Amino acid sequence: MKIKKYISKMIILLTVLMMFYTVPASASNYKDTVFEFYFKTAAGGTTSTELREKQDDSSAYMKCEKTVFPYTAFVIAAQSVDDEYYNASGGHVYTFDTGTVYKMINYVYENHYKYAAIYAKRVYSYNYAANGLWSPDSV
Repeated sequence: MKIKKYISKMIILLTVLMMFYTVPASASNYKDTVFEFYFKTAAGGTTSTELREKQDDSSAYMKCEKTVFPYTAFVIAAQSVDDEYYNASGGHVYTFDTGTVYKMINYVYENHYKYAAIYAKRVYSYNYAANGLWSPDSV
C-alpha cells in the first residue's frame, strides 16, 4: 500500500512540475529592417546591409521597394561583426527591381556562421539608390 501512495504522490508532483515547465521557443530573426543602398561609381558600385544574427536555416528575405535601375544581390556571412565577410550564397544571385521580393537561399547557418548580410552590386554604371526591407531569416 505504501508503494501505491508513493507512486501516486510522485505522479501528482511530476504533473504539477510539468505545468510550470516551459520549453524555450526558438524564434528566427525575421523582423524586417530598412535598407538604403547608394551605388557609387567611384566605390565600385557595391554595398551591403549591416550584419544581423542568423538564427536558423531559413532563407534570407529582401524586398526592394524602390530603385531607378536594377541591382544584383546575394547573402554573405561572418563569425562576428568585426570579422571578414564570406560568400554564403551557394551561387544563388538575385536581380532586384522596384517591387521585387525574394527569399534568398543561403548557407550561413549550415556553415556555422553567426551573422548574415546582403551584398549588392549595381547593374548599370550610374550612381543610383535603392531601398526596401530585409531580414536574415524568413518565416
